[in-house]
Amino acid sequence: MNQMIQVKYEDNVFKPINPLKGLKKNETAWVIFCSHSNKKHLEDLIGTLTKDEAEAEEMYQLIDKEFSRIEGEW
Repeated sequence: MNQMIQVKYEDNVFKPINPLKGLKKNETAWVIFCSHSNKKHLEDLIGTLTKDEAEAEEMYQLIDKEFSRIEGEW
């Protein structure tokens, strides 16, 4: 089982934001940490999205919203 989850570092402990699926109590797993950074250029986003369709849909909605906001400024 491979999955990417979001965690919050609090009180010296990594806590999952959402419940974990497929991991039993006291089961050992490998973890890779990647801190969330604020990207400033589109080129910096290459390779950062997951294959989750919901994440891609959210990205499209944000882009549409931003273009709608600036549409009159062109």
